[in-house]
Amino acid sequence: MKCIAFLEISPDVMDKAIETHYRRVSSKRSVKTLFPPHMIAKTTDGFLEFVIFESEDESEIAEYVAAYTRVGVKMKVYPITETSKTLEIWERLKKQLEDDP
Repeated sequence: MKCIAFLEISPDVMDKAIETHYRRVSSKRSVKTLFPPHMIAKTTDGFLEFVIFESEDESEIAEYVAAYTRVGVKMKVYPITETSKTLEIWERLKKQLEDDP
């Protein structure tokens, strides 16, 4: 499953977030990064980071989220798909609905 994660990192927890990142990378216990983390400066309350990753193991995703939220990072994770695949599914569902009046 491919996902995009948005992390809100306040200056108060930045050092802990950095430590968490290095600990996870060095332990090799991490989701597979497809698009590396990028940060957007938010002058009022810290940083907004986003990353695109994949994992077929839901517990690995849960561990990833828990590692950062435990140190105070706010995180939202959304599953993502390629638009062409989503359109194929949509067309299939639409046809099923048309065939079953």
